[in-house]
Amino acid sequence: MEWGRVERTRARCDGTGPYERLSTGRDNVLWNSRAGVFASGHVIAEAIAKFRKALERMVRTIVANYCGELRMAQAKASDHTKIDADAIAASGLSELGADFQVRRHPAARRLTLRVSRTRRAVIVTLPMQCDLVEAGSFLHRNLDWIRERLGTIPDAVPFSAGAVIPLRGEPHVLVFTGKRGADGPVSREAAEGTDYARLMVGGMDQYAPRRLTDWLFDQAQRDLEQAVLRHAGNLGLKARRITVRDQASRWGSCSTTGTLSFSWRLILSPPLILDYVAAHEVAHLAEMNHGPRFWALVRRTMPKMDEAKQWLQIYGMDLHRYGPATASRR
Repeated sequence: MEWGRVERTRARCDGTGPYERLSTGRDNVLWNSRAGVFASGHVIAEAIAKFRKALERMVRTIVANYCGELRMAQAKASDHTKIDADAIAASGLSELGADFQVRRHPAARRLTLRVSRTRRAVIVTLPMQCDLVEAGSFLHRNLDWIRERLGTIPDAVPFSAGAVIPLRGEPHVLVFTGKRGADGPVSREAAEGTDYARLMVGGMDQYAPRRLTDWLFDQAQRDLEQAVLRHAGNLGLKARRITVRDQASRWGSCSTTGTLSFSWRLILSPPLILDYVAAHEVAHLAEMNHGPRFWALVRRTMPKMDEAKQWLQIYGMDLHRYGPATASRR
């Protein structure tokens, strides 16, 4: 035992090879003709494994340090850009009445400009080395184009007392009661005569918009769970999980793990539209594409899919005008 311990140490320190393999009754033995020591094969393998683990730890440490420095540099660049964006906006662009964002991107090769219809925001993307004076000049040259695009976006309708918003496709007047509601944070009163139905939002007025947003998330979750369950049953499929979020670029999505995600704003649309989006994403559980077999599945469980698709194309963007530009669920 003692010999093995000493010789293993010498083999690791001095055994730089070449080795010759000698067969014995108990183990294969390697003879290091340069160091003049014996070492068993499993000892050499153990030493290599330890060296490999140490090398992996060193590489992970180097990568982690590099990523940390990169994140710090990006955060610093982001802060600098934010300050400069405020200065650019103050030079005349703030009069457009829209959020203004400047983003630096390492892959950008030229200045680009776009207007987000869902966020009502003007977004300019700059290369990392771009001079901000040049960026300001670029924006001013395209001021008319920006104004024209913003003019096509419907006015925002915040959640405030007296505002009219759709719920399941029907207009409702928001009423902030200023007191705790007996039927929960939000209750619905049916329309009378020619008046709109009313959504009675309880609690203090300053918290009413947040309370209404949470309630709409819950209503969307309930309706979507029912729709997904029905369509999944029709197609013999099963969703792993259903989530409701504030998705700006799509109404729904399906992950490879079977998780379906939907925009909370679908609760504002007519039930046919919410039903179609649910059917669309359920079909993706079987076909992760938009090929003929996918559309055949959607049509099988949702015969009125063409009508719903047309409605979304015409009126879908209008749903983004209601409530906060971005929302999250508490």
